[in-house]
Amino acid sequence: EEGGTICIYSDVDETYNMYMYDSGSGIPTHMQEAIFEPFITTKSSGTGLGLTIVKRIIENHGGTIALHDSSEQGTTFVIRLPIHR
Repeated sequence: EEGGTICIYSDVDETYNMYMYDSGSGIPTHMQEAIFEPFITTKSSGTGLGLTIVKRIIENHGGTIALHDSSEQGTTFVIRLPIHR
């Protein structure tokens, strides 16, 4: 939707954690389990491949991505990447 907000923030513990928040309408509860599966979309013109591709790229770098929170006030994803020292 137009006029929304996207925020990115991070922290570090055993991993580098990047949180991405948007102020959209959220992901419907019944779809949350399958959002990383190919061809799952809530958009009329979407292919449903975006999050599937993102997940694969992150996993190829030894990380994970997960839905952290979703409600009618917005959605937050967390990406966790290993720290190489």
